[in-house]
This record gives sequence, C-alpha cells and structure tokens, in this order.
Amino acid sequence: MSGTVCSVAVCKSNFRRAKREGELIRFFTFPKNPEICKEWERRCYRKDPWSSKNKRICSKHFTDKDYQDRLQAQLLNLRPQKLKPTAVPSLHLLPETTSHLELSKSNEKKLVKKNRKQIFDKVPVREDKPIPESASVEIEEDFSNNSECEVDILKNKMNILVKENGKLKKLLEEKNQQVTLLQQKLNELESLISRKNVSNFEENTSPNQLDIVLKKIKNTQKVIEGLTKSQGVRSSSRKRKLTNKK
Repeated sequence: MSGTVCSVAVCKSNFRRAKREGELIRFFTFPKNPEICKEWERRCYRKDPWSSKNKRICSKHFTDKDYQDRLQAQLLNLRPQKLKPTAVPSLHLLPETTSHLELSKSNEKKLVKKNRKQIFDKVPVREDKPIPESASVEIEEDFSNNSECEVDILKNKMNILVKENGKLKKLLEEKNQQVTLLQQKLNELESLISRKNVSNFEENTSPNQLDIVLKKIKNTQKVIEGLTKSQGVRSSSRKRKLTNKK
C-alpha cells in the first residue's frame, strides 16, 4: 500500500502524500464485474498501455451516494468505506469522461439482481429433518425422572417437619408441667393466707415477711402469665406451619 497511486490520469493522489499531509483518502481496487471494471478503466482516460490489475482509484472521484454504508457512517460519525457494486468514478475527471453516458438503468438493475442471486446461492439451505420418535420417548423419561425427584424431595421435607413437630410437642408438655407445679404453689399460698385473718396475719408476721410473701405471689403470677403466652404463640405458630405445608 506504501506505493499506491490513483490510476486516474489527471489525479496526483498517492498513499505516501496523503499520509504525510493527513488527507483522509481511501484507495479502491477495480471491481471484479467486467462491465463495471471496463467503465472504471475508461474513466481513468489513460493513453498509455496499462492493466487495471492491482491498480486503484482514490476516493476523491466518488460521491457520497456511491457508498453503500453511507447512512451507517453518518450515524457513527465515520467515513464511509464500502462502495456499491454499481458505483463508478464521476468526480474530478477529464471532460470527455464526465460527459460520457453512464450505465443504463436496466444494466444497473441487472447487476444488482445478479449480485443478489450470487449471495443467495452462497447461503447454505438447511433441510428440516423430521424429529425421531426416540426424542419424544427421551422427553417423557426425563419428565418422569424429574417428577420422581420432586416427590423424594417433598417426602424428605415432610419427615423433617414431622420430627420437628414431635420435638415441639415434647417441649410443650414440659412447659405444661412447670405451669402445673407453679399453679399448685400459688394455690397453697393463697389458701394459707385465706385461713388466717388479716389482723392475725399482721400480728404474727413482720412487715418484711409480709412483703416477701406478696412479692413471691406476684412473681409466680408473672411467670405463669409468661409461660401461658409463650405456649399460645408457639401453638399458633406450629398450626400455621402445618397449614402452609399442607
């Protein structure tokens, strides 16, 4: 590319000068289509014997409409880089070539149609193969295996919940026994107080002893209330868990 020059007779563009001077110029090889290539050669207007093989024409001789990626380049704020298959140089040429008739519309349509056909021919055709019967069998087997796995998982969860429920029942029985014992003590204290008159009790009991007895009664009542509440909360929570699991 370092020795690349433009093949148009009146053009002095070359790769080294463009790079040195910072010119944004591209050099395009001659098209493979014989008709378009011949038109490119004619528009170079060279009188010396030459071959277009490995030759190039710079981007100064093409309009914006000659690029097929023009819109994409504008959106990305870049230079267009790919010419249309039917593009021919038309700018900065000799008067004889610019006044020459361009390719007819019919020829241009033929070239476009030909290029499309070549593209479609290169695309591999995918044949739709019938689904083998074994595939449906494999799907059914996979589905049944998955169902069995889900059943096993649910059974394991159920066993865990049953064990947890048994532990909670045992703990609840222990708490009920504690409540029963405390209730018995409370009843004994209340019966002791009721058997004596308040006056006799005050005479035979010092103020400190009376305060101690009253404090014991209050503390016992608080303990019973706390155990009763926790028993009710745990019982309702256990019922909700069992209901949700069902």
